[in-house]
Amino acid sequence: RVAAELEESPEEANHRLGVLEKCLERLNPEQRELIAARYGRGELVQNIAARLSRPENAMAALFYRLRKLLADCVQSALRREASI
Repeated sequence: RVAAELEESPEEANHRLGVLEKCLERLNPEQRELIAARYGRGELVQNIAARLSRPENAMAALFYRLRKLLADCVQSALRREASI
């Protein structure tokens, strides 16, 4: 029963995706490229860190912060829509 309540319709999923895309547009170009490399192209954090000559743990922390930033942005936008 709980799982059924958590399921989204395709329309709801598409709407959330649109909200996420708007949130991604708010990132700076470097942040968007990092997100695209890691989650769009599936590059490993280790490889991204090596390519940018940055410590792997620092890159992992950066990806955590970017995911949190995007999640907060999406949640905030959806709350604003719900209150209208």
